[in-house]
Amino acid sequence: MLYRILTEDKNLLSIRTIVSGKFESFTMIQASGFYKGKKEDTLIIEIDTLGLHEKEAYSKVEEITTQISVLNNQEAVLVQQIVINSWLNSNMYFKRGK
Repeated sequence: MLYRILTEDKNLLSIRTIVSGKFESFTMIQASGFYKGKKEDTLIIEIDTLGLHEKEAYSKVEEITTQISVLNNQEAVLVQQIVINSWLNSNMYFKRGK
C-alpha cells in the first residue's frame, strides 16, 4: 500500500521529524498545488508500507496526518491510500511476487 499525504509546504524539519518517528523510509516532494481555487506551495509525502500490517500502517498514517494538520494549522490534510505492487530490487537479489 502506498500512502500519499499532501499538506502545505512549511515546517519541513518538524514534518520530517514527525514522519520519521513512525516510518524509516519515505519520500518528501515539494510541489505547487491548488486548494479552494488558491495556489499554495505543497508538500507531498509518499510512504510505501511494504512489509507492514495494513492496520498498523493506517494507524501510523492517521497519527502523523493529525500531527501535521495541527502543526500547519490546516483545515484538512489530504491522504490518498493507493493499492500498488512493490518489491525490493537489487543487483544481488531479485524476488517478485513470491
